[in-house]
Amino acid sequence: MFLSVLSQNEKEHFLFLAMCAAEANGVVDEHEKEMLEAYCREMGIDRPRDDKHPPLDDLLEWTAVNVDDTTKRIFVLELLGIVLSDEIYDEEERAFMQKVAQKTGVPNSFVDNVHEQLKVYKRVFERLTQMVRQGG
Repeated sequence: MFLSVLSQNEKEHFLFLAMCAAEANGVVDEHEKEMLEAYCREMGIDRPRDDKHPPLDDLLEWTAVNVDDTTKRIFVLELLGIVLSDEIYDEEERAFMQKVAQKTGVPNSFVDNVHEQLKVYKRVFERLTQMVRQGG
């Protein structure tokens, strides 16, 4: 949704964070792979062929120091999108999001609020899709 406004460097770092998010529970499923591809398209960048990335702690440290607060919130929103893409938000993914928030200075209340709004967004999107398909 908001990734196109990032700088080139922020896009690359975000993609690495998104790869970490997809791996957070030890399973990268098809929904998460699709989201990674969609993120790359939105940002206009190529996905690394080998899916290797720097360690999460290094990425979070860079983010905490080099990214403004608005961009940090964009990162959190979009990372939450990928962990929720398979409609499962397990303990490992919750712990991942808490670590992202804590290390970047984004309040946990923001993560919780975004989680709730993404559930609403999903319902609205599903309803709109149904209306388009069924004509009403």
